[in-house]
Parts: sequence; C-alpha cells; structure tokens
Amino acid sequence: MSRRDVYDALGALAFGYGVLDDRRARTYASAQRALRGVKDDLGEALASGRLAEVKGVGPKVLGIVRDVLAGDEPAALADVRARVPAGLFAIGRIRGLGPAKVRALWQALDITSPAELEYACKENRLLDLEGFGARSQAAICEGLALLRAREGLCRLDEAWAEANEALALLRAHPDVVDAALVGAARRGLEAVPGVDLLVAGPEAAVRAAL
Repeated sequence: MSRRDVYDALGALAFGYGVLDDRRARTYASAQRALRGVKDDLGEALASGRLAEVKGVGPKVLGIVRDVLAGDEPAALADVRARVPAGLFAIGRIRGLGPAKVRALWQALDITSPAELEYACKENRLLDLEGFGARSQAAICEGLALLRAREGLCRLDEAWAEANEALALLRAHPDVVDAALVGAARRGLEAVPGVDLLVAGPEAAVRAAL
C-alpha cells in the first residue's frame, strides 16, 4: 500500500471520529498533518524508528501506518466504519460539511447518504435545522451536483498535495534529473482524475524514489 493510503486512512479516522464527537478525531487529524511533513519513505521511516520521533505520531498511529502499509485494515478504522454509515463519508466530501454538520444531519434528520440529503433539500427540511438555512441548503444542493459530476475524481488541492510530496521524493533521488507536474492538475482544473508527473531519469530510480 502507498503513502496515499495511509493519509486516506487517517483522514477517514479523523472524519469518522469527528462525526461520532469522539476526541480521537483531533489525534488522527494531527497525525495526518504531521505525516505530510515526512519526506522519507514511510515504510523505511517506520522500520528505522524515525517515524516514532515525529511529533504527533504516537504508538496508535504507528500501528495504523504499519497495518495500512501491510495491506491490513486497522482495528480503529474497522470500528469507525462499523459505527458511521458509509454514505456520511461521501457527504463529508461536500464543501462546508465538516464532521459536526454531518453529525447534525445524521442525528436530526436521519440522513445517511447523499441521496437522502438531496431528498431532504428538495423537501426544504434543512431550512429549520440549527446551523443551516436557505443559503446553506442552496450551497449543499450545488455540492451534491458537483459530487455526482466528480465521481472518480479528486479535488485539486488534494492532487497538488500528493503531487508535491511525490515531486519532493523524486527530486531528492540522485539519479532523477528532473520531475514536473503535468496534465489536469497542472492546468488547475477544480477536480482531476489523478496526478500526472513527467520525470527525467531511469525507471528504476523513479520506482525507488516512490
């Protein structure tokens, strides 16, 4: 498994525990930010013990990194997925709907999927919900339309973050002459199918760097 899988697992834990109003959400959100600053290969950093020295990365997070890199589902992630409906993770991709607001939709209106959220908007059930209103409902409707249009795509800021990490690793390798971002992310499209990099150097060096 890859660095991206580790980030995704920690992000899911932060969001899921946030929806559950569990203080562990902050721990995993902090760990995700901390790991983004680690430029070394995560597997090597874990094996050498360097990862344990990173502020915000404790034993539980190390265990999650170890499980994900080994292709196993961490117990904490299984716990979250068992307690939080899968559709809420999709709803959380809508701009402006963080864990607290998703929790409100779930608890107050029993909304557990984008389809149910869309139906609730059509019935104007969000208008009287605390923390929402007409403007919020209109923005959510737009977000739902974008969510449908972006199935299989990722946000530009996520693509750039992944690209910058990959570029840093590639450029640090002595056999890589140069590396640059190309494709949809380079053009600045709001949602992209992935990250395309143009690399000058031996294929073996590219594989070793990533």
